Amino acid sequence: MVLRRSRGLAPGAVAALPTTKPILAVGGDLKNAVTVVVDGQAYCSQHIGDLSQGESRRAFRDTIEDLLAMYAIAPADLTVVHDRHPEYASTVHAVEMAAGRTIAVQHHHAHVASVLAERGDFDRHVLGIAFDGTGYGDDGGIWGGEFFVGSVRAGFTRVAHLRQAQLAGGDAAARHPVQAAAGFVSQLERLPDLSRRPFCFPEVFEEAAAVLQRGIRVFPTTSVGRLFDSVAALVGLNLLFVAAVFALAMKMPGWVAALVVGGVVLLVAAVLGSIGWSRRVTNPLAMTRKTLKEDVQWAKERVA
Repeated sequence: MVLRRSRGLAPGAVAALPTTKPILAVGGDLKNAVTVVVDGQAYCSQHIGDLSQGESRRAFRDTIEDLLAMYAIAPADLTVVHDRHPEYASTVHAVEMAAGRTIAVQHHHAHVASVLAERGDFDRHVLGIAFDGTGYGDDGGIWGGEFFVGSVRAGFTRVAHLRQAQLAGGDAAARHPVQAAAGFVSQLERLPDLSRRPFCFPEVFEEAAAVLQRGIRVFPTTSVGRLFDSVAALVGLNLLFVAAVFALAMKMPGWVAALVVGGVVLLVAAVLGSIGWSRRVTNPLAMTRKTLKEDVQWAKERVA
């Protein structure tokens, strides 16, 4: 299985498409790669990276120039395809290119279509499920838990999605999982005081909650990625409480429970793609035995 194509594998043909006209697909801003279609063969570039970085943006532009020059594609004959997100660096670059035609494609439509295109199933009618972090939706919301019906040739219709939540700060919540958690938790009734034990949510959570109440820079989301981030954030923020309860149940020293629970949390966070954030916030190896004893005592009092 190829996760990211390096220069040893790229550019290489990944699919055959029913077209004779040249096409350039510029990809999204995260984990970017570009694809050029020549004589019906889709050639994918090497992994370029996140276009929020200056070096990656330069590599992005250079890669496009190299591919177009390699296959001697005239700009006037070229169709450029870009993500529907209006603020993506890749979108801005695509719109500014002197191409014969420019087309915007919804992020998750492209996910489903790419799986079918790899198999040459352009007319097969399917139920396509797209779960990811961020995709600009047709309604202006942040999609990421979508169900579509349709085909590559006929197009796709959104028929279902994850239950909608409110996201404070939009795309910025992808960098701060606790910010995403504020939107999901706000739907719950009769919440306890989350600033007190065992929760002890940080100040950024309260700030996100205030933004949600004001309704400024708040966007609807159906993103599974943000839901996973929220779960990882909540588990990490409650690490001391989980460790205390685990120590009581297993009759082991608090510091041992912290290592066990901390290891599990880091593993879960890694799977959910949030390991960087979790390492900065939870850092179970830095927790003191004294703090764990206090939490064990707190849990004993509640159990009693």
